[in-house]
Amino acid sequence: MWLDAIEADYKGGKVFSVPAPASGAMFISALGLLSTFDHEGEGSAIDLHRTTEAMKVRSLLFIVISH
Repeated sequence: MWLDAIEADYKGGKVFSVPAPASGAMFISALGLLSTFDHEGEGSAIDLHRTTEAMKVRSLLFIVISH
């Protein structure tokens, strides 16, 4: 079975990911949260922290919604 990719706009570009049941929707959702912050620079500690926290928040949200 072939599924169409999901897509979102992120900081002037298009991001594509795999649809459910994979974690693509969670990834796209986390990018939406991250788009509210300014990017500090590649490899910065604050960007890594924000990315980790966004993934944690979105993971918990998807778990709560699915139960």
